[in-house]
Amino acid sequence: MESIDRINFFLKKFKIFLYINSFIKARILNINLRNLDRNYFVKKSRIKNYKYNEEKVCALIKENLNSRNLIINSSTSKRPNILFVGTNSFQDHSGIIQSLKNIGNVELIYKENGEYGFHSMNLNNQNKKYDDFTVKVNSQIVLNKVDKLIKEEKIDVLIGQMWANYISLQTLKKIRNMGIVVVNIAMDDMLPEHWKSKNGIKLGAIGLAPEVDLTLNTSKNKCEWYYVDGYPSIFWPLASNIETFSKRKKYERDIDVSFIGSKYGIRESLVNFLKKNGINIQAYGHFWPNGAISPEETAEVFQRTKIILGCGTIGHTDDVYTIKLRDFDAPISGAMYITHENEDLKELYEEEKEIIFYKNKYECLKKINFFLNEKNIREKIAAAGQSRAIKEHTWDLRFQELFSTINRLR
Repeated sequence: MESIDRINFFLKKFKIFLYINSFIKARILNINLRNLDRNYFVKKSRIKNYKYNEEKVCALIKENLNSRNLIINSSTSKRPNILFVGTNSFQDHSGIIQSLKNIGNVELIYKENGEYGFHSMNLNNQNKKYDDFTVKVNSQIVLNKVDKLIKEEKIDVLIGQMWANYISLQTLKKIRNMGIVVVNIAMDDMLPEHWKSKNGIKLGAIGLAPEVDLTLNTSKNKCEWYYVDGYPSIFWPLASNIETFSKRKKYERDIDVSFIGSKYGIRESLVNFLKKNGINIQAYGHFWPNGAISPEETAEVFQRTKIILGCGTIGHTDDVYTIKLRDFDAPISGAMYITHENEDLKELYEEEKEIIFYKNKYECLKKINFFLNEKNIREKIAAAGQSRAIKEHTWDLRFQELFSTINRLR
C-alpha cells in the first residue's frame, strides 16, 4: 500500500474526516457540473441558427448509419446478431442480457481468464483515470471477438457500456468500417469526470461518440451536450425485466423497508437515520453488514418488502440526481417505491400515484411512517407503479425501440 493510501486508510477511521471528505467531494462535483453547464451554454450560443430537437438528432443518426455499407440484414423479421460489451455481470444479468436474447442472437465479451466483460479497472493502477495498457488489452479482446464473429457471419450490431478510459476510439472506428452498427450506453454522464481529457484523449462515453452511431443516455439533459458536439444521443432510461423481478415466486411481505446498493455517499447516513428513528430497514450491497446479493436474491428481497427505499444522488452529493436501476426493478416487483425527487423520473411515473418522492431524510422518514401504517394506500400505489413499469419500462421495450429506430433510419 502506497503512503498516501495508508494515510487515507488511517484518516477514514475518524468520522470528522469522513464528513469533511464527503463535503469537499460533493462541492467539487457541483462546481465541475456548473462549469460544464456554462461551457456547453457558450458552445451552443456560438452555433449559428442553433436548433435542437428530435428531428435534428435523428438526422445525425441517419447520417452515421448511411456513412458506410452495413452488413445488417435488410429484413426486419430476421433476428439481429448482437455482440454485447458489458462490464458488470450482476447488473447485466439482472435483465439486460435476458431481454437482448429475446430480440436477437447474443454473444458476450469475456476476459482472457474467462471472467465476464472486459477490464473496467485499469490494470496498472486502479486509481488512474486512463491507462494505455488497459485500453490496448480491452481493444484487442473486443477486436478478436468481432473478427471471429465476422468470419462466422454472426454479428450485425455491437452494443456496449463503454468509456474511452478503457477502449480506444480507433477500435470502434475499425468495427464500424466493417459494416457493424455500434451503439453505446452512457449511464454515468452526470459525473463530471466523464467529460474530462487525459493526455489529449477525451474520456467517458463522449470520448467514443465520434465513432459511435448512437449514444443511449440515461441523463436526459446531457443528450443536448452530445448534439452540441455534433453527435447523436437520445434519452434512454434504464428499465427492468419482468421474468427476473415480477414473475418469480410470491412471498409474504415481511420486510418493512429495504435498500439495495453499495454503501457510499449519503446512503449510510440516510439508512442510519431511518434506523435510529424506529424504521425496520434492511440494507444490502457492498460494505453493508448483509453484503452484496445476486439478482435472484434481490428479486426475493424486493418481493418480500413493503417499501423499497431509493437514493437517487450521485457520488457524495445530496442534490444531484440520476436514474438508477432500482427506479424500475423496485416498482416492477410490486412493492411501493420511494426515492429522491428527480425531474427525469417525473416523466416516467405519476408522482404520489405510482411512485413516492422525498426531498430530504426528514420527509423520507415521515412518508415511510405514513405508508407503513396505511396498507391499502401503499398497496394501491405499489400496484399502479408495477403496472406502469410492466407496460412502459422493461428492457424488452427499450431494445425493441432501439432496433426500430435503427431499422427506420438506415
